[in-house]
Amino acid sequence: LTWGGITLRFSPQDFKPADQDNYGPNWPICYEDLRPHYDYIEELLGVYGNKDNLEQVPDGKYVGKIPLTNEELNFGKVIQKKLNYPFIQSRGFDKNSAAKTKNWPKSSSIGSTIKKALETGRVHILDNHMVESFETSKETQLAKKVKIINLKNGKKKELDCELLFLCASTISTLRILLNSEDKTHSSGFKDLSGKLGKCLMDHISICRFFSVEQISTHEESMIKSSSLSGAGSFFMPFGSKLTDNKNINFLRGYGIWGAINRLGVPKCIQKDPSKAIGFLIAHGEVLPRESNKVKLSNQVDKWGLRIPHIEFEWSENELNMTKHMEQTIIKSVAAVNGEIKNFKDLFNIPFLGTLEKNSIALSNTPPPPGYYIHEVGGAPMGNSKTESVLDKWNRLWCCKNVFVLDGSCWPTSSWQSPTLTMMAISR
Repeated sequence: LTWGGITLRFSPQDFKPADQDNYGPNWPICYEDLRPHYDYIEELLGVYGNKDNLEQVPDGKYVGKIPLTNEELNFGKVIQKKLNYPFIQSRGFDKNSAAKTKNWPKSSSIGSTIKKALETGRVHILDNHMVESFETSKETQLAKKVKIINLKNGKKKELDCELLFLCASTISTLRILLNSEDKTHSSGFKDLSGKLGKCLMDHISICRFFSVEQISTHEESMIKSSSLSGAGSFFMPFGSKLTDNKNINFLRGYGIWGAINRLGVPKCIQKDPSKAIGFLIAHGEVLPRESNKVKLSNQVDKWGLRIPHIEFEWSENELNMTKHMEQTIIKSVAAVNGEIKNFKDLFNIPFLGTLEKNSIALSNTPPPPGYYIHEVGGAPMGNSKTESVLDKWNRLWCCKNVFVLDGSCWPTSSWQSPTLTMMAISR
C-alpha cells in the first residue's frame, strides 16, 4: 500500500548518511544497487512525475505528469525566487478512481502486484490465519517449519518451508522474529548482534493549513478541485540540503508535501470564497536510537501469543527539527502573501472548533510516533552479524533462508515515504 500514493526514491546520500554526519550506520547497499529495480517498479505501476534533476530526489521512469493548479505554480515560482527553496511536481499515483471503475487502484497491492502474481497460477493464499513463529534446524541452521494459527477456531498447525519471506509490516514482522528467536524457544535462530527489536523509527511530522489569493477561474478550479493525489500535488524536497543553515541544531533533514486548491471543498462553506486553501505537511527523518524499541509483552492476545510492547519517544533532535519545519512553512506562506489559519477559521462547519481541538494532526505539536504509520527499523541490514540482524541481501545472518523485506530492515529512516524503496529492495 503506497501511503498517499507518493513514490519518491531515496538519494545516494540517504544510503550513506553516516558519511556526512558520523551518526549511526550506513546502509550495506547503495543507490546504484536499487536503481534498476526502482526503474522496473515505476514502469510496472505507471507512476507520474517530472524529471527535475535534483540530487536529493533522483528522477525516475514516469508515464507523464499531472498539471499543477495555478496557485501551486505561483507558490513554486515565488518560493524558488524569494527563498531559494526546492519545488517539484510530486511523484506517484493519480487520484483513486476505484469507486467509479470498481477496480482496486494500482497504489495497492490488490490492484497491482498481488493481482499479477495471482495471474501466474502459482500463488496460494491462506487467509484467516496468523503466523506465530518459525522453527530452525539445529543441523543446517535453516528455517524448516512455520507455526500458524487459524483465526476462526484458534487451532494451531505447522507448515514445512524451504524459503521464507517476512513482509508482515514492521511491528508484526518484529513480533514474528522475536517469537522465533532462540531466547524464546529452543528451535529458534540466533541474533548475535543484540539489535533485534531496537532502533525503531518513524517520521516526525507537522501539518499546517493556509489560504492564499485565488488565481484560477471558477471553471479551472472546478476541473482541478478534488484531484489531490500522490502525483497531483507538490513537494519541497530539502532532505539534508537545507538552504537555511543558520538555525540548524539537528542532524538529517526533511521534505514538505503540499497542495493548493485541491481539497474539493464547496465555496459555500468557505469563510472567504475568494481565497484558495492549501496545506503543507512536513515529514522528517528520525535517528536510530536503541531506546526506541519493540519487545514481547507479558500480556497475551486472544490466541495466547505475547503481544508487541513498543517504547518510543521523540528525541531533542527531532523536536528541534520540527521547529525548523515550522519556520520553513511560515516563511513559505508569507512569501506568497498567504495566511496560516486554523481549520475553524477557514470553514463554516458546525462544531468544527471542537473537532479541531480533538484532532492530533491539526494540533500545534507534532503527533506522537506511529500516527503517520511510517514505522521502520528493528531488524536492520548491515555488513556484520555483530552489528546487524540481516545481511545486505536481507537474510538473517544465522538463518539464510529467511528474508526480511518490509520496513523492519531499515538501518535509517530517511524522510521519504518508504513503500517504493521497500518494493525495490524486495525485487
